[in-house]
Amino acid sequence: MDLRKARPQQYAAILRIPKDLAAGTYSSTIQVSTGGQRSQAAKLGIEVLPYTLRTPPGIIWGLYPDTARWAQFDNEQIAAELKAFREHGMNALMLYPLASAQWTWEDGKLAADFSRFRNQMRLYKEAGLGGPMVMSIQSSEGFITRLTGHKRDEDEGKFWDAYRQMLALFKQESIEQKWPEFCLHSVDEPHSGPKLEAAIRTLKVIKEAGFKTFNTCYGKAVRDALDPWLDYRCYNNIGFLSCRTREGTDELRKETLETGDTFWWYGTGCYTNGALIQDGNVLVNRFMGGVHFWRTGATGCWSWTFLRAKGNAYDDFDGGNQREHKDACIAYHTPDGKALVPTLQWEGLREGVDDYRYLYTLKALTEEARKSGQGRAVELANTAEAKLNKMIEAMPWNCRPGGTTNADLDRFREQVIDLTLGLHRELAR
Repeated sequence: MDLRKARPQQYAAILRIPKDLAAGTYSSTIQVSTGGQRSQAAKLGIEVLPYTLRTPPGIIWGLYPDTARWAQFDNEQIAAELKAFREHGMNALMLYPLASAQWTWEDGKLAADFSRFRNQMRLYKEAGLGGPMVMSIQSSEGFITRLTGHKRDEDEGKFWDAYRQMLALFKQESIEQKWPEFCLHSVDEPHSGPKLEAAIRTLKVIKEAGFKTFNTCYGKAVRDALDPWLDYRCYNNIGFLSCRTREGTDELRKETLETGDTFWWYGTGCYTNGALIQDGNVLVNRFMGGVHFWRTGATGCWSWTFLRAKGNAYDDFDGGNQREHKDACIAYHTPDGKALVPTLQWEGLREGVDDYRYLYTLKALTEEARKSGQGRAVELANTAEAKLNKMIEAMPWNCRPGGTTNADLDRFREQVIDLTLGLHRELAR
């Protein structure tokens, strides 16, 4: 295949392993052709394992996809991007029904044409993406004021009537179009001040309208102010702030689950915080979205943000009028805007998902071995579990410089595979 003519989504197809290929070690060579020149042939060795990685039920790898870009895409381009998301392990997205519909206000009645969003949802489901997903209606109070002219602090009755009409239209559309399970998100990171007040106002109305609610949150405001109206707590784990220590994470998870809320966190993607710079870095996203995600006991890990350029995506110095100057991109567009250019941070997310699936597959086989009642299988299961717990305990809690490396994670995965192979062979007897 000529890589110049291949969309980045096709790159994985070059090395895709047929599902019916027998287990064993295979070798080949690979060359890259670009600019009319071919690289030297590189030898490639592939070991095909005798078992298939399993997908953990109820575990979400979510992505902020920046769908405003899709207004310039045809269906083929949107579908190709959604396919790339799935191939990198993402299984739920944050979508924007407020911004992706046409709204009208006439004689005190709100109406919406969801045609564009309906098309996005169709492609979303066809790509195999599901839920729980997040429907973002951030800035919804300002949206209602701009559309209707009603200001919350001047005419609360009319303002909230229009707001509830908006929610009713979402409810009707979700039922008619059979949206996957979802929750609504109204205010981002409201830890104090006016943003916290806005979050309490909107989440209360949203919850009373019968929706599940979501918030990117941290600090005592979650427990003291948001909890009555919150279902999905998505804590900031940028640089492990909310999950700074194992003990603190255990306590945070315990507190969250005791309230009946769901324990999620966000922080993989393209952040540059402290010593954990994710751009151009496989390690941080791999570690946080894989082994660290497993250890936190959370059921959701969200990545911000897929492709949010500030001017030229390839120029980090032209965003001076933005609060954060650099472009926020997990991946990039090709110059013609029609395909994706993969990055190290994007591939790191895929590696992290795979690490998690290797761990889950071992855990599933351990449970199957115990249920089998076979003496040797049960013995191997107990040994595998003890070794895995020891391996995880020896892993540093974070991947700051001087801690975990990609080589460490490679060795960790190899050990998990060896333990899994032992169980697989014994159960296959």
